[in-house]
Amino acid sequence: MKRPSALRRVRGFVARTWVVRWLRLFVNYHWRIRPNLVRQLRHSSNAPAYKKKKMRVLAPLIETSHYRFYHYLMFAKALEMRGAEVKVVLCGSMLPGCELKSVKSPKVDPCLNCRFNHHSVFQLFGLESVRLDDLVPPERLDLIRAEAERIAEKFPATYRYHGFDLIPVVRDSVVRYFYGATPNEDSEELQRVRYEHIVSTMISFEAASELETSFEPDVVLAYMFAYSAWAPYQQFFSGRDVPVINISSTQYDYSTVNVNVTDLYFSKERFNRYQSSRSNRTLTANERLELERILDERFSGRARIFDSLGFFDGDPEVANKLGIDRSKRNIFLFSNIFWDVGMSECARLFDGVIEWVIKTIEIVSTDEACHLYVKPHPGEKFDSAPSLKGVIDYVHGHFPRLPGNVTFILPEMKVKPYDLAELADLVVVYNGTLGLEMMLHDVPVVACGLSAYGGRGLAIEPRTVEEYRAALLGKIEVPPPNRDVLDMFAYFYFVKFQIPWTLTKQAYADDFVGFSVESLDDIQPGKDRYLDHLCNCVLRPKDTVVEAW
Repeated sequence: MKRPSALRRVRGFVARTWVVRWLRLFVNYHWRIRPNLVRQLRHSSNAPAYKKKKMRVLAPLIETSHYRFYHYLMFAKALEMRGAEVKVVLCGSMLPGCELKSVKSPKVDPCLNCRFNHHSVFQLFGLESVRLDDLVPPERLDLIRAEAERIAEKFPATYRYHGFDLIPVVRDSVVRYFYGATPNEDSEELQRVRYEHIVSTMISFEAASELETSFEPDVVLAYMFAYSAWAPYQQFFSGRDVPVINISSTQYDYSTVNVNVTDLYFSKERFNRYQSSRSNRTLTANERLELERILDERFSGRARIFDSLGFFDGDPEVANKLGIDRSKRNIFLFSNIFWDVGMSECARLFDGVIEWVIKTIEIVSTDEACHLYVKPHPGEKFDSAPSLKGVIDYVHGHFPRLPGNVTFILPEMKVKPYDLAELADLVVVYNGTLGLEMMLHDVPVVACGLSAYGGRGLAIEPRTVEEYRAALLGKIEVPPPNRDVLDMFAYFYFVKFQIPWTLTKQAYADDFVGFSVESLDDIQPGKDRYLDHLCNCVLRPKDTVVEAW
């Protein structure tokens, strides 16, 4: 009997793999999810009718793969039941580059999950939709592809499209595609991925422009703010003074959501509005207890995200085994996952996390009276989407021999950063929440990127590299932050910024099998005050203090 060729065997394996993926989707949906949705997405016979008003909500969902699309659609349904006219934008497999297509995704039919859920699930919600190929005609797409080829070939520092610079969006998307391990400039794969995300970014801008004319939205319900599939909607409509509202899950509390996280990075308004809505200018005794409880969970390493991913379950004595010389100025740098969502938008003193880390090492290496401890984010190794190339790899590429007064605290050591607070003379962050937590530990903090707590006189925020050098080497005196302001902002951020989510058993890391309601009657106005509040954040953004729930 003749054996099949190697090519036929490979094709057979690929085909079987695709079939297995499809069968898993089919079985999971039809046996675990659909029976619940059919029941939960219905009205009782005596449910009050609702009439659509003039409030038009544009919902660029785009992809239907991640479990959050269920949350998003049910919330869109709640908005519709409060009188909004909702239009959902779906990809329809048109975008060549998107967050779901990466070096880790299946090479055969990466759109399978989206397409399955689009056709099998979406119709159950009864929402109006439009596909990208309805918004961008073939002749326009041909022009986009030709223009994208020219841009990808030269890849300039900036390129304006519809009045917006698409290069930062593409750059973020490409780094995300490679999970940090971006190839060299002469790589054909890099050129291909750039081209794909340029096309996707241009398609998204074209779709936003067309929807501005054809739908005239009053508000945009954003699925995400970053990457080529979503950032253009946020940029385009924000530039037209149309409110763009994003409701996202959070690792701080799996059963809560955030509204427009990026607001805190670019404006003081959210915190100021919350303070103005309060009757007490300082925290009450009960509020302090609530804040202390949450901080104790994090400082002790018991926060759920730490436990789920095993960030800090190592030897508690490791921090004492680092050989720290207390006679020196000990500086601890805690880095971000540098390819994470929208990091380029937070650039201030440096263009990105890698440049910041390398420059910090260069500065500290000139002063033997200082010692720098660099602790990469544990998510680079232990998150659900670990980096393929991390901060340490980039540092070693720049410094074949690490300076003698620089030490790495590896993620594998699983050291709790909070155990290092009493050993630190200074903590350096890009913009991470850890900076806020270290200030609560009375440790001075330097923040080099745009941060949620920035511009409030809490952290040191150098405006030049020379100011940064002076702060690192202890050449300037650092006054302690106002403790009342620090505590109030911490309460605002860790407690009130986290809004209870009740539509599913949890918002973050949800193993979705259905909603926590019996029918659509349970999401009618007046049934759930937290849902009512979130809907007001979208439908009445100017009149709603987001944190006053």
